[in-house]
Amino acid sequence: MQRAWPWLAIAALCAVVLVPALDFQPLIAQGDHGRDLYAAAATLRGELPYRDYYWPYGPIMPLYYGLAFGLLGASAHSLLVAAAALEALTALLVYAMLARTQPRGLALLGAWWFLLFDRGFPHTWSHAGPRAAFVLLTLALLRYLDDASRRALWLACAATALLLLGKLNFGVVGWLGLSAAVVYGERHFDSARRSERLRAARRGLLAVAAVAVASYAWLLHGLPGYEVRQSLPFLPGDRLASEGVAAGLGQLIREGGQRIAGGGHALVAVVLTGAGLVLWVRELLRGAPPQARTRSAPSAARGEATARARRRRTRDIVVIAGFYLASLHELVLSGIDYRMA
Repeated sequence: MQRAWPWLAIAALCAVVLVPALDFQPLIAQGDHGRDLYAAAATLRGELPYRDYYWPYGPIMPLYYGLAFGLLGASAHSLLVAAAALEALTALLVYAMLARTQPRGLALLGAWWFLLFDRGFPHTWSHAGPRAAFVLLTLALLRYLDDASRRALWLACAATALLLLGKLNFGVVGWLGLSAAVVYGERHFDSARRSERLRAARRGLLAVAAVAVASYAWLLHGLPGYEVRQSLPFLPGDRLASEGVAAGLGQLIREGGQRIAGGGHALVAVVLTGAGLVLWVRELLRGAPPQARTRSAPSAARGEATARARRRRTRDIVVIAGFYLASLHELVLSGIDYRMA
């Protein structure tokens, strides 16, 4: 029961936060939400994204929401239920990721924060799946970096494949991150398991890329060029709200500064993040995270535990921060006003 209480607390918060919203959508975007509803209905009829209807994301979310229509009926309520299920899953994954290096209470607060303040892009339901896959990939990748676990590797590959088929640009970021983890393993895993595990990792990376390329090639084959660019709008000029990288970065800094200066949860998030980084740096300088200090352990064992805990915490911070910074490309390329409105 002691280990189960955080999971029960997250489930209770999901019920409090998500269930009341299953019949309520505060903002209806006719273009995006209407497109999502149509895509789910069209998929349920047997139509395919890109080939039979316009769809600017990966092909997996229309399949997921089409399944929700088939099980729950063709209504906005069905999509709200399906999206809420993904939000709840993501909250559980956030807790599992934070609990690797933090006390359970702090990890629980992180999951609560996600549910209360980070509900995703409000104009579409299509991002809920890729976001869950992104957090799952991060968690699996961190576990793979611990000990080159084969189970963690295949979970990371599966999450990357789902991400590539959910939102291609984030999938590419995830695939590159997983590739970087494999390169890291080539230098840091012990030699007894290195060759076997690295061969498996390379096969996994190639298989994921092959699945993604084959899926998009099959769905886009035979379409004229302008329809391909509508479906995969990543070239210059494909996104009307984009102002370019330099202007986008400047606007991101200005907009973020205004939100922080305005107070609210943006200011709290920055303060908490800054405090966490200060504590992390202090622990690095002092040499031991609190959970690694044990009075009864011999000094040699205590030192080894300290080193392992410090390496794990550092890896987690670097990986999570790296993925977060890489994800900012979506804001910059698609338009800051559009994404932060």
